Amino acid sequence: MPVFKSPVGNKLARDAGQVWPAPWEDKNPYGNVYEINGHEARHPGADLNIAGGDLNEKVFAMGPGVVEFAKEIGGDSLWGNVVIINHGIVDGKPLYSRYAHLLSIEPGIKKGAEVTADKLIGRVGSGPAGSGMDPHLHFDISTTDKLAENAGDWPGMNQARLQTDYVDPKKWLKASHVINRDATGAQVTAEPAGPGPMGRTLRTTGIPVTASIIDWFVIARPTTELRKELSQPTGNTLPFSFSFPLESNPQLVLHERFLWVQISDGPLKGHWVKYSNESKSEIYVSSTRPAS
Repeated sequence: MPVFKSPVGNKLARDAGQVWPAPWEDKNPYGNVYEINGHEARHPGADLNIAGGDLNEKVFAMGPGVVEFAKEIGGDSLWGNVVIINHGIVDGKPLYSRYAHLLSIEPGIKKGAEVTADKLIGRVGSGPAGSGMDPHLHFDISTTDKLAENAGDWPGMNQARLQTDYVDPKKWLKASHVINRDATGAQVTAEPAGPGPMGRTLRTTGIPVTASIIDWFVIARPTTELRKELSQPTGNTLPFSFSFPLESNPQLVLHERFLWVQISDGPLKGHWVKYSNESKSEIYVSSTRPAS
C-alpha cells in the first residue's frame, strides 16, 4: 500500500495508488499555461474535478505529516481556504503539499496537528465568495520550503521557479520515494515508500510497488483453484527474474482482504499480482483471476 496517495477518491482507489481515481480528472495539469486574474500563469499543480460536480467532496492528506497552515487567505486572493502539510524530508528534500479553494477545513486541522494519508482535512469548494470559479480542488506538491515561507506562493510564468519549487503531482505520486525524516525531524528508516520487500521498483499503472528479484509464489495454475491459505505455497514457487517496468490493467480484484492487479505487459503478461498483503516478505502471482 503506497505511503503517499491521491488526495481525492474512495479509500480502495487511494489505497491502490490510483492517480487520479475515476471519476476525478485534472482539468489544469502541471505546467499548463492558463489565465488567472487577467494574467497568464503556469499551473504548479493539478485542478481536480468531477464532471458531474464535486462541491463538498472529501479531501484527504496525501500522506503522513504535520499541518503547516490551515486557514483562509483573504484579500484579493482566489485561494480561499487553504491547508498546507509538511511531510518532512523525502528523497533528501523538504516535502509539502497544498490543498486550496476548500469549502471548509475540518475541525482539528490546524497548525501543528499530525495527520495521516487517510485523514480527512477538508471539503472541495470554489474559493472565496464571488470568485466565479467552478468547484474543484487545487492540489500541488513542493520539494522546497516555499510553501512554509508563503502559503500563497505562486510562480506565475516563471518556468525556472516552477521547476525548482514544484513537481508534477501525478508523476510524483506514481513514483517510489525514500522517507528520510518525518515532519517532526525524527529519523525514519530509509526504505521505499511502498509495499513489498526492499529492492527494485515494480511500476504498475498508478500503483508503486517494490520488489526484488526473488521467488514469486505462484498460488494458482490454469487448472486449479486459488489456495485458501495464501501463506502456504507448499513449494509451488517460480524463480523468476524480469525486466522493469511492468504495466497493469486498470482493474482490481479483492480476495480475502488482499488486493490484486493484472499485468498487461512483459513476461508475466496476464498474471495477477497481489501487491497489498499482510506479510510484506511474500509476493504472490496467480495465473488465474482471483475470485472476488
